Amino acid sequence: MNTNCASIREALVRLAEGKSEPEAESHAAGCARCSERLSQLRAMVSLARVAHFDAPEALVRSAKGLMAPRRRTLVAGLLRSSLSLSGARSLPESAQLVVGGEDVSIRLMVRRQGEGYEVFGELPSSDWTVESDRAGVTQNGSRFQLAASDPADTAFVAESELLRVEVPALQELIPSGTKSAG
Repeated sequence: MNTNCASIREALVRLAEGKSEPEAESHAAGCARCSERLSQLRAMVSLARVAHFDAPEALVRSAKGLMAPRRRTLVAGLLRSSLSLSGARSLPESAQLVVGGEDVSIRLMVRRQGEGYEVFGELPSSDWTVESDRAGVTQNGSRFQLAASDPADTAFVAESELLRVEVPALQELIPSGTKSAG
């Protein structure tokens, strides 16, 4: 390799990439070693080029449909209640509560019914569902009703596609006690 070959080494790379390098092209035409190097560089550049195509939109939607969304779990806390306004230290005949956290809230109305409790609630939207292991639940759109014989049985879970909200029983939401008034 002569000194002229060393001086055009970088120019040969640019030439292999398709850029104009008249001096390197002229040199490679008369130098067997640089001509071979240029051929190797062009082969490398050719192999390195990868065609890029966008996947069809229907295929992208289908692939996304295969992935389960990651559902977050949130344990709800008491955000507001009519009990704090009245200074009540036990569960009265009825009360209004707002439970939730972060950017979610669930409105509840709790009412003593005979020996048990009824909890009426409104979820953020009708896409949500409510389940309870210990109380009967009925749901109509975003509204639901839960019937329990004991305040300890009033815990429930509200779920949407991306969020699971665990709502504790009344005695956990109202720590000062849930014994009946009167």
